[in-house]
Amino acid sequence: MGRRDRKRQLDLESEYWKLLLSGVGTVAACRLLGIGRKTGYRWRAENGGLPPGRLAESARSGRSSSLVERRLIATLRERGIGIREIARLRQGAP
Repeated sequence: MGRRDRKRQLDLESEYWKLLLSGVGTVAACRLLGIGRKTGYRWRAENGGLPPGRLAESARSGRSSSLVERRLIATLRERGIGIREIARLRQGAP
């Protein structure tokens, strides 16, 4: 799926988690949604086996980072970038 289908993929992922929460297994949920078994396992691994907690941006305080921001920070740390440099990047400082 290309970038154009990202909304569709998010809809599929939401349906996948709904099926899992209703007691359907991963393989069966993937079969019902017409996605590959590996995709289902990847979605589970990306979220630590738990359904993603999606809060509306307005419900979050300004002090905490969003899930996307936390994943970006984790990726930058894996690449060896220090926390001060990451903070400068997030603030847009030179």
